[in-house]
Amino acid sequence: MAETKSTITTCKYNSSSPAVVSWNTIATAVPTYFDIKAKDGSKVIFLIASGSTIVNAGSTYYFGTSDTATTGTSFTRNFSARGLPRMKVKIGKYAKATAQAKFRSSGTTKLYSVAVVGPLESARFKDTDGFIYLTKGKLGSTVAYVGAILLP
Repeated sequence: MAETKSTITTCKYNSSSPAVVSWNTIATAVPTYFDIKAKDGSKVIFLIASGSTIVNAGSTYYFGTSDTATTGTSFTRNFSARGLPRMKVKIGKYAKATAQAKFRSSGTTKLYSVAVVGPLESARFKDTDGFIYLTKGKLGSTVAYVGAILLP
């Protein structure tokens, strides 16, 4: 299974130079990972943008010990707290014209919402390579994007 590496955007304290979030596409059952080995994992937050008004919106995402989107029992990653279950994050469906559904995907009329997850406990979610994995569940929006921000 191909994995994709996602970029972590670093913010600067009291800076007049804004940090622009790097968005990566995330697909069903293809894990993406964030390299936090040289970063303080307790200061990383994750942004997930997904279609918010389509019929099967309400996507599920998993952080943690499995590289699959369905079972969560494979424990193929060598996490320090790998016996703990993955963390399941569900993002809701929002109606048009709500405060949550304000953004459009480039080139489409689909509305997107952005959810924030984290910071996460490194001992549970970081593997021995210093990566935190995120996998998208099989149900829900077919197009989603993920970004991460390292807070100062």
